[in-house]
Amino acid sequence: MPLGYLHDRERTEATFPVVAGERMAIPGDRAQLLADGSIRMLGRDAMVVNTGGEKVFVEEVEAVLSRHPDVADVLVVGRPSARFGQEVVAVVAPRPGATVDPTELREFVAADIARFKAPRAVVVCDAVRRHANGKADYGWGQEVAAAAVDATIGR
Repeated sequence: MPLGYLHDRERTEATFPVVAGERMAIPGDRAQLLADGSIRMLGRDAMVVNTGGEKVFVEEVEAVLSRHPDVADVLVVGRPSARFGQEVVAVVAPRPGATVDPTELREFVAADIARFKAPRAVVVCDAVRRHANGKADYGWGQEVAAAAVDATIGR
């Protein structure tokens, strides 16, 4: 187990507290224990969108959207919303030759998980930007979220 973060005492104490003389690790991942004893990973605390008082783990929405037949890659972020505080926005790269409709993507997600988790807006791009290690560039995703197209037309 790591001893902590270099030159970051506050983060070290929050992530690796000593409880009753033993060092613990609290990584910030959230999971759900299912009735059959299996564990379903929900996501990281740092990647939660708070929309209308509800917590949305972006990884959960990404997992649903990645199953859509026209979606090659996706990341989900939050952006400011006057009505909800934040709103869920999907940044989507379609498969070659495919087109995606924001409203249809929202309905696809809402058919699988709670509607409040479905993206309220969608940005379509050629490729989702990722870091060299393959992890999504969420900072970039938040920048491009400003150009997202409304996915709640007529709702």
